[in-house]
Amino acid sequence: MVDTAFDPLSSPQWHRVAEWRPRLRDGVTVSRLWQRGKRWHVLRDAAGGPGCRLDPSAYEIAGRLDGRRSLRELCATLSHHKVHAKTQDPPTQDDVISVVTTLQQHGLIAFDGNAPLLSPWSTPTMAAPEAQSPQHRPNSLLAWRLPLLNPTWLLDRLGSLGTWLFSPLGAVLWTLLFASLLIGLLLHAPALLSHAHTWLGTPRYLLLAALAYPLIKAVHELAHGLAVRRWGGSVREAGVTLMMLMPIPYVDASAAHGFERAWQRAMVSAAGILAELALAAIGLWVWRLSMPGLVQDLGFVVWFIAGVSTLLFNANPLQRLDGYHLLTDVMALPNLAPRSRQWWMHALPCWLMGRSLHDPTVPGAPVQALGEKPWLIAYAPLSWLCQVVLWSGMTWWLGGISTVLGFLAGALVAWQLLLKPCAHWARLLWQSLLWHGGAIGSPRSPIWRRPVMLPGLALLALLLPWPDARLAQGIVWAPEQALVRPEVDGFVQQVHSQEGSTVRAGDLLLTLDNPGLRAEHQRTQAKLAQAEQGQFSQMGLDSGKAGQASDEVQRLHERLAYLDAQLDHLDVRAQRDGQLVLPQAQDLPGRYLKRGTLVGHVMPPGERPILRVAMSEQDMRDLHLPVRDVSVQPADRSAPLIRAALLRDGGGAGTQLPSAALSREMGGGLPTDPTDKAHLRTLRPVVLMDVRLDMPATHDPMPLGGRAWVRFDQGWSPPIAQAWRWVRHRVAERFNPAH
Repeated sequence: MVDTAFDPLSSPQWHRVAEWRPRLRDGVTVSRLWQRGKRWHVLRDAAGGPGCRLDPSAYEIAGRLDGRRSLRELCATLSHHKVHAKTQDPPTQDDVISVVTTLQQHGLIAFDGNAPLLSPWSTPTMAAPEAQSPQHRPNSLLAWRLPLLNPTWLLDRLGSLGTWLFSPLGAVLWTLLFASLLIGLLLHAPALLSHAHTWLGTPRYLLLAALAYPLIKAVHELAHGLAVRRWGGSVREAGVTLMMLMPIPYVDASAAHGFERAWQRAMVSAAGILAELALAAIGLWVWRLSMPGLVQDLGFVVWFIAGVSTLLFNANPLQRLDGYHLLTDVMALPNLAPRSRQWWMHALPCWLMGRSLHDPTVPGAPVQALGEKPWLIAYAPLSWLCQVVLWSGMTWWLGGISTVLGFLAGALVAWQLLLKPCAHWARLLWQSLLWHGGAIGSPRSPIWRRPVMLPGLALLALLLPWPDARLAQGIVWAPEQALVRPEVDGFVQQVHSQEGSTVRAGDLLLTLDNPGLRAEHQRTQAKLAQAEQGQFSQMGLDSGKAGQASDEVQRLHERLAYLDAQLDHLDVRAQRDGQLVLPQAQDLPGRYLKRGTLVGHVMPPGERPILRVAMSEQDMRDLHLPVRDVSVQPADRSAPLIRAALLRDGGGAGTQLPSAALSREMGGGLPTDPTDKAHLRTLRPVVLMDVRLDMPATHDPMPLGGRAWVRFDQGWSPPIAQAWRWVRHRVAERFNPAH
């Protein structure tokens, strides 16, 4: 068979629907509007809910659904009229199915009997339902709606409040609050970040957030209800949504879809966001101006929930929440999300089958107004990517609090955002190939080349070996004998050797002075002379006092010997032969050095510096020894890669870092115990390794104590194995809180 035998007016699903006799429900109203230079017909149910937007050709089909004629008869009638009128091409069977499916999804048509929804591939050419009324919206695994009451009585009593809030005076008041919020953020941003980092994950703040969140959302939903009533709509249902078992209020604001003016619909969508931003401003200044305690903590929680979380979720146009509806109303993009998804559901099969997007044999193309195509292309993938980032971050945060919650949330996110969409798209593309592939002669038909090649290339890219390497941070290290540092506190009096000079063990490098130490030495000498005189006077008189005097003399002798040694340490000497590295030697005279301060080091000619590397125990388990190659680069990337060799693989794991420079608090990458002020005790075991640099003599020396990245080349492995290893290690670290 050849493709020319394919009838472009036929549909593989026509046999399922040809005898249906649908009719528009009673109470369906029709209004006309112009959007983006094109005339549209909007059908709405009298009970409320979003409108169904149809172009003139689609409305010509919908307007003839009277329940008496079958779809077969309707299609024949329309084809006969179009052929005789010679105005435009007759509608295809897929066009009829698309319109019926659209109206069925919106609940605008009825049948003589049950008529199941069609396959997802027959998604209508017009807009899919934007949102269903709460009473018709099905519950999901994450959200269960529980209708509780009719809030009309409450909104009637608060009607004057809504009129005042959505007025010029209310706009001025909100603008002042929002300006105060921006000023507070500019003035106190560092304090807010520090407070959030310290307290936001504590049980006290989590409890306050759990208590405050439903109340803030109640104000949010009340603002929606008042906005609907402000412009003549009715709110007939209110209740709670159990979102992950947390009760969140909701109101049915679907009456706003019937507002003719776009700015009124936009104000209803924005009402909740405006209310929460006002609460955020109040919470910010309550936190800043109140004394430490419950009121201050509650103010911070209100600011965070009503400000930060609102901007990330509710006001985010990539989430199907208020920000999305505000965008679609302001930009005249009705049903943007489902129509964008529909565009991709149409475009991908067309590309796989090598057909044009305008090919009439491939149904499902959404009707587009002027300028809508870029929005349809961009919205669906951006929205999915935003969902992945936000919910992955939420899972990461939950894992740091509770291992069980982290794994449950991770499994749910993986199913909802990865596995389920992949299964849906795979089934969709398979059905499109079977139903709309034309006359496929054999598996070698050209139509199968792209569908087979695309997954094959993707699988090949995931399974072919790629370079595999492990990265870890290290610090430039030297033996204890090479370090130049004073053993006592003192002021530098004189520098005897300069940078780059050759010294021998015992050579004098620095001379320090400590007036306090010399004064104590003199006082101890005076006390010793007095004690010896007292010991001599008690000899032969009182054996007890003579013994005490002898003990005092011995103690003072020991103290004086210690002070003599300390005075000797005022002369800082080289402990081995080599070349002196003494940075900023000209600035040392007069400088006060504390005991143990690293001043410089002595390196024998030709000796290569050593890096002490700290790697987490989790990463060390997958480091295959011996490694093929080791390379080093300074952390500031001030030098090219330097070849190195692994000297010691650190047989065991510990919790002590060689330097605080490797801790996360001091700029490194390893988290340390918050109670350790020295930042040396890690939260989880680490393995220490020594790496010797193969540095040429002409190369600039790396500063002692400086950080560097060490790359351990492990050869080749598939990217999917490397990604799984990375995820497994990060989850093992994050989802096991130390407490």
